[in-house]
Amino acid sequence: MRCTVEQESCGDELGGPMRRLTSALYVDFDNVYIGLAQLDEATAEAFANDPGRLLRHLSQGRDEDGDFERRFLVRDCYLNPHRFARYRAQFVAAGFRVIDCPSLTQRGKSAADTHIVIDVVDALSHVTRYDEFVICSADADFSPLMTKLRRHNRRTLMIAAGNAAPAYQAVCDATMGGMELVTAFSDDDEAQDDLVDTIDRLSVTEDESDRAVAAIRERVAASDGSVPGSSAAAAALREVPHIAASGWAGTGGFGPFVRQLLPELEYRSTDSGGLVLDPSREASTPSQDADTPDEVRSRVARVTKAPLLTSQQYAVLFDGLAQVAKVQPRLGRIGFDVRELTADSIAPVPRTSVNFVVTGLVYAGADPRTVGLDARGLAERWYECVLYRCEQAGLELTDEERGDVQDWILSDLPPAERPQ
Repeated sequence: MRCTVEQESCGDELGGPMRRLTSALYVDFDNVYIGLAQLDEATAEAFANDPGRLLRHLSQGRDEDGDFERRFLVRDCYLNPHRFARYRAQFVAAGFRVIDCPSLTQRGKSAADTHIVIDVVDALSHVTRYDEFVICSADADFSPLMTKLRRHNRRTLMIAAGNAAPAYQAVCDATMGGMELVTAFSDDDEAQDDLVDTIDRLSVTEDESDRAVAAIRERVAASDGSVPGSSAAAAALREVPHIAASGWAGTGGFGPFVRQLLPELEYRSTDSGGLVLDPSREASTPSQDADTPDEVRSRVARVTKAPLLTSQQYAVLFDGLAQVAKVQPRLGRIGFDVRELTADSIAPVPRTSVNFVVTGLVYAGADPRTVGLDARGLAERWYECVLYRCEQAGLELTDEERGDVQDWILSDLPPAERPQ
């Protein structure tokens, strides 16, 4: 088999070099810095003073075709010189071209978004083909640009340090939120190791793989219906704690692990970690689990990107979050700690779901570390966040549907205590 320069991906199948993408990176500095500062000031300063860490974090990625490396042929940073000139030298030193975008209005609005759109459109017609465009901005005005790139068969990655609109996220091939940036710029070695793309792959023996398979099979057999993927994965992790770090025995993830090693079961992808079920039992005895989200909840989760957890999982999440937030000052560690705290519960919660909720709460002015709310108080603020995201996305809900969403998030939490 012969590989040309344009077919670098075939080398990976032969044990050669990893597939490589030529990428173009566009950073709206003001948008990213201000968004990160709202989330975590230390991360904002780390981003501004050492942008090379962002490049290192993005140097490798993964998509449906497997792992790949990025080569950034374009590194452009758009910066307001009146507010952030002190950070120019750091980006120049990291190999960026810095484009001055001064404020054009009394409210401080610059033309960075316009400059980025023009430069991206120019790059589309360049003699060099860019496989991927990476836009660092939470500004939903880039949605039409991302749609145009998709029509030209280019991969897109949106990095948002702020509260990005669900519709904007939907037109991107991949997204990276503020919490992942917090972890990427963290000096906490454990938090760094918890990033999926930076985990050192460990190996598992055939016996360990068999034990994990048996644990998942037993967990599904003990259920009357479908089992949350996080719960099935937790059963395997209790048997083989390092199986996730092995890339699920080299299969690439929990879903592929189930599909390849448990062919009698079915794995269905969802926004909350997936579901595992036995099709033969599911067909004859559909699950009557009261926690299974109904059509309204599924629609809300699909439009707002809110985690489609069960009511029981939300109760476990907020109970764990209320405990962890009292003792964990590092924002990037909260998701990891809550996941570990809930791993042995009857409704374990994925770290990504915790991070999504925490990010939403922080941007809503309810930082769990400082707001002083108990589990129900945090859940009530999250309910308000979900309603806001529905409004932001243009999803109209009736009073009855709002009540259903409220029950979904709050029903398994104890009622608020009334003052004596």
